[in-house]
Amino acid sequence: MEPPEDLRTILDLTQDKVVVVDSDGHYQYANAATERILGYDIEAFVGTNTFEYIHPEDREEVQSTFERLVDINEELIETATFRHRAADGSWIWFELRMWTRADPDLDGYVVSSRDVPAPLAAARRPPLAETPLRRLAITPPSRL
Repeated sequence: MEPPEDLRTILDLTQDKVVVVDSDGHYQYANAATERILGYDIEAFVGTNTFEYIHPEDREEVQSTFERLVDINEELIETATFRHRAADGSWIWFELRMWTRADPDLDGYVVSSRDVPAPLAAARRPPLAETPLRRLAITPPSRL
């Protein structure tokens, strides 16, 4: 997927990472902010799978949100906060917005990610005790 030149210029000037991913999570397009923020060469980055870059502790939640969007047939926007691996091996906190496919000419799903400071990202995530997996782990078997 290659946007028209004028749209590519606009996308490349934005401060947020804007990508298009296919229904399996493979990057189809990435704007210039992807390289500025994460340090990856765009040509090498496109074609790889987004879930390979997400921190293992955040991957299940982000993948579940993404799969829910892929399976839905109406326009919907979801947000998530997660860590993305940078080219130097460090982790960058992102808050992302994912859209369902709203345009039949768009070859995938638009994901806009804004890097956020770690303390802000942590404040936006549900407390560990509130996550469904954590509730299941601490619930006695007799109450399941």
